[in-house]
Amino acid sequence: STTTEDALTKNDNTLQWNRKSTLRGHTMDVVDLSWSMDSRFIASCSIDNKVIIWRIGDASSLTSKVLPPFRVLSGHKSWVKGVAWDPEGMYLASISDDKRVIIWRALDDWSIEAEIVEPFTDVTDQTF
Repeated sequence: STTTEDALTKNDNTLQWNRKSTLRGHTMDVVDLSWSMDSRFIASCSIDNKVIIWRIGDASSLTSKVLPPFRVLSGHKSWVKGVAWDPEGMYLASISDDKRVIIWRALDDWSIEAEIVEPFTDVTDQTF
């Protein structure tokens, strides 16, 4: 005979997650994040107008409970809505409410490679 407790244990599809580390650096809400293709970095963006790069390395090597920012990228004049890595991991793109896409040189000096504004100049409002 099967008890209710046995049935819940056998059919429970929940995952048990354990926190490895906390990423502290943004001063306001985070709206997007993206793992680099090699999983060594996370890029996050926020309504604080910043993109933060976190060096994760090998996830099994995370020993610190609070991980400091690796790089803070300040180039947008309004909140940053999204981040994405290129497939080769050489560039990171960020898009902001300031109607610009910034292409950052990833893994180099993290400077701005390009700013794209032309397609967005006539847009009156941007939402998710």
